[in-house]
Amino acid sequence: MTKKRVKRRPKGLFLLLFGGIALSVAILAMVGRSTPQQEHVEVSREPYPEIVCEEQKDRSTPPHHTTQPEPEPQAESCPLLAIVIDDFGYSYSLAQKVAAIDLPVTWAIIPYRPHSQETVKLAVSKGVPYLVHMPMEAIIDKGKGDFLIGVSMSAPAVKKAVQDVFQAFPEAVGMNNHRGSKATSDPHVMEAVMEALVPLGKVFIDSRTSAASVAYKTALKFQVPTAYNSVFLDHEKDIRFMREQFNRAVTIAKRRGWVVAICHNRPDTIPFLQELHDSEINDVKFVTVPELFGVQTAR
Repeated sequence: MTKKRVKRRPKGLFLLLFGGIALSVAILAMVGRSTPQQEHVEVSREPYPEIVCEEQKDRSTPPHHTTQPEPEPQAESCPLLAIVIDDFGYSYSLAQKVAAIDLPVTWAIIPYRPHSQETVKLAVSKGVPYLVHMPMEAIIDKGKGDFLIGVSMSAPAVKKAVQDVFQAFPEAVGMNNHRGSKATSDPHVMEAVMEALVPLGKVFIDSRTSAASVAYKTALKFQVPTAYNSVFLDHEKDIRFMREQFNRAVTIAKRRGWVVAICHNRPDTIPFLQELHDSEINDVKFVTVPELFGVQTAR
């Protein structure tokens, strides 16, 4: 009786198949581990919630979170929300449109731009407080850029830049950084800035364009009145996105007692600001930056 021969598959084929499966599993595991996790962090555990690095030439940076302790919650029954509107100085017509919206806000005017002085006069005539929106060096500048304060400057040069800008804009209540992810992350630069602000009696708002910023804690060290931005409202043009960001700001204000949120002097933002004016919002009290510090100082 003839025995049937059983064809045996080469062991190499099994090894090849098994190796391919194992490699696929390993790749999937690595991909899973590389997925950004910031979006899943609980807001209540973050002292700087919903901060987005918003360098004007690079909007792709993901949200950042830090571990610095938060200020104590305020006793005010109605949480305070201070909106700072950045980037005034380029367009006077847009400034006029914003000025027509009767909403407590604070303007941040970039110095030495085509319409900076004209915008200052408009703000003063309307009783709108303004900050100097100080151009500072960003990481993407790589040593060259349109900034007035950079990391290669000496401390005396930084102080002079601060003093000069307030001589040109004496009505400014203080300063916040325009871009500046690199400069605000440098302790020596920020110390020079705060040393210049102390005798001037000006406030500093950390725009938080970088999670590595030391501006806020340096201001505290030098006893400069200070606060920090928690939400960029309009780094996407969609008004629905702006509403979502505003709701996040309200949530933070309710938890902490106050919040600073930043938007920009842009055509797409004006309808959103008008909507805030027209809406009956009772969850928070809109305040200017001077009012924010005045309330906190009085407590």
